[in-house]
Amino acid sequence: MTDTLHERGKALEDMFFAERDRKLINALRDAAAKEQAAVDIGSITGVSDTSVLQTIAGLGVTSETLAAFSLVPLLHVAWSDKVLDSSERDAILVEAVAGGVFRGSAAYSLLEGWLTRAPEPKLFDTWKAYHQALLPKLSESDRAKLKADLIEKARRIARASGGLFGLGSVSADEREALRKLEELLA
Repeated sequence: MTDTLHERGKALEDMFFAERDRKLINALRDAAAKEQAAVDIGSITGVSDTSVLQTIAGLGVTSETLAAFSLVPLLHVAWSDKVLDSSERDAILVEAVAGGVFRGSAAYSLLEGWLTRAPEPKLFDTWKAYHQALLPKLSESDRAKLKADLIEKARRIARASGGLFGLGSVSADEREALRKLEELLA
């Protein structure tokens, strides 16, 4: 009986350490994957601020999902009134597909998650930091084009909710989010 208890105890101990080792190995793999994602994103965008790149990667963004990350300002405007209706969702998906984010892709899956429940404010804060790090890499004309493009898309998202004959379709919260976005992009 003592041998059986000892064997059971040893088996439980082995299981405990195997589980602990598995968790440590998975944590190391996750950390390595995030580090590689940060490097890949930096290579694609030209952004060299490692803090910004690591924060982006920490949000689950990879080189394959970077296109979805570019839509964060649209999400910010759409969720600014705490409600994302089906018209806004559809409008964001139209913009996504136009920008190369296709159904079935990793970017589309990530975007769908952000459309299902409001992203944490950290997502937009991270996008702002990324945008600030990206600006020096762009020419003046590219900056102006990016600003005009983002503002126009964000306005389309804000107007997507409808209203009566298109009147009153942009909520006060969405107007404020648009104003802040324009200010940020100035």
